[in-house]
Amino acid sequence: MKKNYNFKFILKILFVALLPCWTLSAQQIEIITAAVPGVNGIHHDANGNLWITQVGSGKDDGTLSIITPNKTIHPVIHGLPSYFDSLENETQGAWKAYLNGKKLNVIVGGRIHQGTGSLITFDLSNWQIGDSSIDFSKAEKIIHISDTLIARGFKESDPYRVVWETNGDAIVADAAANAIIKINGKTDQITVLHQFEPIKNIYTPFPPYIDYVPTGIVKNPNGGYYVCNLTGFPFIPGLSSIVKLDESGNVTPFANDLTLLSDLDIDAEGNVYALQLGQFDTTFNPIPFASKITKITPSGAPSNYVEKFTPILSSGIALDQKGGVYVNDFALNQIKHITFTTNTKIVDKNNTVNMEVYPNPMHSSIQVHFEVFDNYPVNITLFNLTGSRVYSQLIEKTKKGKQILSIPVDQLVPGTYFIQLKTNSSVQSVKLIKN
Repeated sequence: MKKNYNFKFILKILFVALLPCWTLSAQQIEIITAAVPGVNGIHHDANGNLWITQVGSGKDDGTLSIITPNKTIHPVIHGLPSYFDSLENETQGAWKAYLNGKKLNVIVGGRIHQGTGSLITFDLSNWQIGDSSIDFSKAEKIIHISDTLIARGFKESDPYRVVWETNGDAIVADAAANAIIKINGKTDQITVLHQFEPIKNIYTPFPPYIDYVPTGIVKNPNGGYYVCNLTGFPFIPGLSSIVKLDESGNVTPFANDLTLLSDLDIDAEGNVYALQLGQFDTTFNPIPFASKITKITPSGAPSNYVEKFTPILSSGIALDQKGGVYVNDFALNQIKHITFTTNTKIVDKNNTVNMEVYPNPMHSSIQVHFEVFDNYPVNITLFNLTGSRVYSQLIEKTKKGKQILSIPVDQLVPGTYFIQLKTNSSVQSVKLIKN
């Protein structure tokens, strides 16, 4: 994906020593398959199969495979567009596959290489599991999204996720054009439903604006769509959001104060599941075990769904329709299935919930409200934008239930700060402003 992050570079700068053994009591993690590098998106079909794309090495060697419920992998497509973008220093190619009846659709990112920046359709009417994989040259149709957008004046394009309407229209989230695109299901005509404005950067000295970067889109049962964004450099925590987008392209807020969202899914009750790619420290290195999934109810109320399932980054999510979820693991090149031992879906009963800070903007003091489920240490730290600690307090032993901590901030200079609440099983952060 352009303008956002470089996965290979990130993996190189993180050492094995940062990968601790982590056990969570309320969730079970099953490795569906290992040694699958370059997987970005995951699609779960009605028969319990997983459809995964691997971007390849950059030599038009991208692949698409199906993983059956018994965990066997069957190649479906080979020779998908894949190239190394030296400007972005990453491999561009197939991001995600979608099975629609007997039609298999693949969304391919990038734009400067033949076949990329497109929505590609394959006809699987005469293919079944166990058959030889199909060569890319046998594609039934290729819709060149990026070429069309660039011709219309867009500087960049990177088609990333897509949903379909019942009439066959495809609605595409383009992560580099910062736009939602509509492809007419009958004519293949491309129109722009909405282009997101860049975000004014009031958090760091540079750059002046931060790219919106839409990365996930799902259909809203009440009409229209939910769209999430990653936000580009410098990856400010709490700046990502989910919005509602109607069929005419109008946007209304839905959920805010989220971080680096890379994908969405939605369940039968209309609850939205937002995947957090991860999080970066002040030197832009990934923070270990910072990926998480947030569940947002139709009313917009968020809660932690699952955390700490991958050492570094995760970009693909697919619900299993039984209360569990599939995710990809960039660090270990794995697909994981997460299920729960209770019906609460709480990550860990030692976790903290609903940390809130008042007032914000800050004045002379703030009150930190949080809740704990057991007696264990809680570390609360206040950082400025350079990553320096301006306040830190370790509470060796907390009482069960709701807690309130008062912190003096009258000596702080005006600016943006982040307060972090860390326990033995979770890390939560809130952005604060001092006027």
